[in-house]
Amino acid sequence: MQYPLFDTTPQIRAPLQISAGDDWQGQLQNIETNRKQITLINDDNLSSLYRSGASSKSDLIGLINANVPICVNMFDTSALGRELLIEYANRNGQLLLDSGAFRVFKYNLKHSLSNTLDFQRVFERYAEIINGCFSAGTVIFVAPDVVGEQAHSLSLLLKYIEQIKPLLAKGASIMIPLQNGPETLTECYDFAVSVIPVQYHHQIVIGLPSNAEALSASDIISFLKLTQPIRVHFLGSSESQLIHHAKYVSPGTELSCDSTRLRKLLGEGKILTTMHRSIVDTAIETVWSGSNVPYLEESGIRFDFTEFLGNLDDFVSHCYNNELKRLAVTFGCSTTDLKNACDNDALHEYLDSLNFGYADLSYHLLYQFHEAECRRLLSPKIRQYSVTTLAKLGVI
Repeated sequence: MQYPLFDTTPQIRAPLQISAGDDWQGQLQNIETNRKQITLINDDNLSSLYRSGASSKSDLIGLINANVPICVNMFDTSALGRELLIEYANRNGQLLLDSGAFRVFKYNLKHSLSNTLDFQRVFERYAEIINGCFSAGTVIFVAPDVVGEQAHSLSLLLKYIEQIKPLLAKGASIMIPLQNGPETLTECYDFAVSVIPVQYHHQIVIGLPSNAEALSASDIISFLKLTQPIRVHFLGSSESQLIHHAKYVSPGTELSCDSTRLRKLLGEGKILTTMHRSIVDTAIETVWSGSNVPYLEESGIRFDFTEFLGNLDDFVSHCYNNELKRLAVTFGCSTTDLKNACDNDALHEYLDSLNFGYADLSYHLLYQFHEAECRRLLSPKIRQYSVTTLAKLGVI
């Protein structure tokens, strides 16, 4: 097979043209300018913000690398994800373990259903993470509740108290969401405190909805004035006027909140999508010739394009099965045929035969395959880098 690799013309890849819409650095500067203006009137230390919405491994690792508080839905976590969370908690990373009750509530509301959450499974995952920690002092788990059902939620606290106690004994804190209903917030608070053993009272976090339809701002402020709880978490809200007011009326209360900022940055023209896509495109240009990956602390990929072509037999002999399958799909053949051709020292000729003897077409297909593999390898790492960068800057 006489690829263009072996002629006298240098292998040069055309430079990538980045459109104005992909100027993620310009977007980032604009975001930073806007945030600096906002901080002139906001106190960034008013509350601790837990970042939620990281359902993929790359996004979770990105947030972990940024060393920011993280909120995770237990049903979004894989076994590997839970291992990562344990490691993070053991490095004093702040975790909020969510039961997923609000997601079930929204799904039921949308589809007119009455599904219930499997809290037994939720507690199994709570226990897996918390028991895996040397000390779970930076971990908060959400108590079982049913959104909008006050009496049911309080009864669940009683029902699962024996499963709650061992998690508290490990040092984890419990968030108890308060619901609207016939009892006042103060009465619900007093009941919840009476259920939790007194030695764990300092580990209670009161969860309050930030949605005015669930609880009015005036009810929340009245509750805070009266009870002055040690810790309060505003559910599904980042910095807001309500949180500022809460700090004013209950200055000794430790405040936190959570927000899915990450998902709001995804989509055409949004900073996370633009940043990720642009850096991947730039990285493909550089690693094609064997240069280091921009923005990442690593030398690059296993083979640059020239090495890939020159060591094609070695690649086929030692690559992973999934890689070999993708190469076979690219050429429309089987993995067995590729291996046989390689064993017979006839791989180049076999690939040419699949393309009616046209070496240029084989070269083009190999070029496409190599670029796709580079993207497959680099894209998750660059997504991690992008999430980490934006989280450190407070954008996520």
